[in-house]
Amino acid sequence: MSDKKLLLNAEQVDLKIKRLSNEVAEKYYDAKELYIFGIDGQGYVLADKVKKEIENLIDIKLVLGKIIINKNDPIGSVKVDKHLLTKIKNKDVLLIDDVLNSGKTLFYAMQAFIEIPLRSLKVLVLVNRSHQQFPVHPDFVGMSLSTTYENHIEAELNNKKTSNVFLVNKK
Repeated sequence: MSDKKLLLNAEQVDLKIKRLSNEVAEKYYDAKELYIFGIDGQGYVLADKVKKEIENLIDIKLVLGKIIINKNDPIGSVKVDKHLLTKIKNKDVLLIDDVLNSGKTLFYAMQAFIEIPLRSLKVLVLVNRSHQQFPVHPDFVGMSLSTTYENHIEAELNNKKTSNVFLVNKK
């Protein structure tokens, strides 16, 4: 049994995405292109929303990619479009996920870029739970939240009108 508490309603989620997109646009206003990679699932949905917002703010070539990873057993499970990986050398990369828990998923996702010289690699998350067990520190954060290990953050971002973020207490 679990208990769900609304943390961010659709309007608040939308405002967070707009703010995050503005921060990214400010950082990359003079860049020629930015490669945005979203973690499969809600991270990719968030990446797509951020990309669309940035397109309205600055004139930059934006390329969206997806990182597929087994979140329970991430070692060796990362899959990224090889064609995109050949194009990002000396480019700016933004890695996006919905929730940063321990940092494990993002840490292993970053491994896809480890042997590629990049101009920059930044991380954006909608919610940072502050439980980092891996050396991943987000550059752009929608909301920081201290939770217990029994809590779970659930982001539902598929529909603009019903996008919500919940705190789930597992009992």
